Amino acid sequence: RLAAVSLGLLSVVLLISIILLLINFNHLTAARDQLQTSYTNLTAEKDQLQTKKAFVEGWRYFSSSVYYISTEKKSWSGSREDCRRKGADLVIINSREEQEFVDSLSVCKDAAVFIGLTDQDTEGIWKWVDGSEPTTLYWMSGQPNNGGWTKQDCVVTGPQLGKRWNDKPCQNLQYWICEKKLKDI
Repeated sequence: RLAAVSLGLLSVVLLISIILLLINFNHLTAARDQLQTSYTNLTAEKDQLQTKKAFVEGWRYFSSSVYYISTEKKSWSGSREDCRRKGADLVIINSREEQEFVDSLSVCKDAAVFIGLTDQDTEGIWKWVDGSEPTTLYWMSGQPNNGGWTKQDCVVTGPQLGKRWNDKPCQNLQYWICEKKLKDI
């Protein structure tokens, strides 16, 4: 009788152990699946970051955008075309901080650079390349003046201008700065 009771208790303990092992196995399987999903997501994210890194080499980061300063000079339309080939557009300046950043980029060229502001469509109505009107203006004293003797519909900025804008003929050859929002990369 004692042997039968002991054998019965041993069977119950063995059954409980098997049930606990199965429960533990199910938890381990779920944990493994969760780790695999995390690994897959991290691998995809790593690949995206490598793509972004490859894109931004040669570009400089500032406040949720990347900026590229040209190494050659072109007209305003040629400059814009180059930016578009890069998946960007000429820079749109939305704040004093961004103006200072853009000027810090142009310091290395020691030259004025085209930005994405023009009044080519309607004289005196300045618009950014995205069609919006500027909310903050950084014109040099006496600017814009349309040059008087030649049509000046495109804007340059640069530290030698006192960190201010000047309207220039669009056919002038200048360096330029492209901007691309990080969310668009």
